[in-house]
Amino acid sequence: MSIIPYVNFNGNAKDALHFYQEVFQSEPAKIMTYHEMPKADELPDYMQSMVLHAELHLDGSILYVADTPNDGTHPYLIGNQVTLSIQAKTVEYAKKIYDQLSLGGITHTPLGPTFFSPAYAEFSDKFHLRWMIITE
Repeated sequence: MSIIPYVNFNGNAKDALHFYQEVFQSEPAKIMTYHEMPKADELPDYMQSMVLHAELHLDGSILYVADTPNDGTHPYLIGNQVTLSIQAKTVEYAKKIYDQLSLGGITHTPLGPTFFSPAYAEFSDKFHLRWMIITE
């Protein structure tokens, strides 16, 4: 298991990625836009070019980056820009960690399958720390 910081931006993730690439002299990030996800045609036009997920390698570390859609369900708020992302190897382990960490917290996306992971969740623990679980 690894824990990776996941940083959210207010529509300027591509600019931030370019900036960090220059500062850290890293390879270009792997970027997926909202336009590339299933049912993207149902999304508003302004979201099509926004970053759904990017992975930037910084001298042995990984930084995940995305644009927050600001769609009512996922508002961009100062203070919610960083989420800790747990990379679980099995669905069973993801469920165990989710059940324990989310107890007494707030669930934003319950643990379940998605088009990119067999078990994915977003939640805040009882101390208001934001977490994400992605199963490989």
